[in-house]
Amino acid sequence: MAYFEECDAILNNIIGEKILRNQNICKLLYYYPECTDYSYDPLSQPDIKDTSVLLMEHVFPMPKLPDLETEQKGYMTVTISGGDKYSYDSNDGYRRINIIFDIIVHLKSWMIKDSYRVYKIAEEIDKMLNYQQTDLPIINRPIYYGFKSRDYSNYFYGLQLVYQFVVNSNIECAPIPQNLNIKKNEDEDCECNSMCFSKILNRR
Repeated sequence: MAYFEECDAILNNIIGEKILRNQNICKLLYYYPECTDYSYDPLSQPDIKDTSVLLMEHVFPMPKLPDLETEQKGYMTVTISGGDKYSYDSNDGYRRINIIFDIIVHLKSWMIKDSYRVYKIAEEIDKMLNYQQTDLPIINRPIYYGFKSRDYSNYFYGLQLVYQFVVNSNIECAPIPQNLNIKKNEDEDCECNSMCFSKILNRR
């Protein structure tokens, strides 16, 4: 991912335009009973008017270890990894990027009415991203890449979900990356651009 230029745009979009605009995810991260109650239903609670209050409290754009076990709540981290070359033939600038969601919940808050808090959050994430057309600065649609159960401490457990997509980070065919290069005239296409995009189309 040349210069890591896409990191801000990808994380801001995922968190600001998707996670914090999804009331179900926000409720599942925000609402907890005053005492252990496995029949508690966070989804029946009122909408959160200002979901930005969850940022850096229940949603983090970086890895974060759980706090003391007395904080019997949950949170989510959203991080980026990967950047593997899309092809090993040449440095054509197309790279695989992984977006990783860690859903981390205290064991006493896992169970909610008729379900499990962690899996309900995972369900909402998958509905938003798995092979969906998005406004992310990517070439293809996000592809589900797998999940696994994780134990983050003696009291916090959860799931790690991974989605993969391809980013165009070309910097050789024009003075600026191709994905930022707006053509002034359709007849003045850069020959190198055409070759790069034809490679991607032929791989599908």
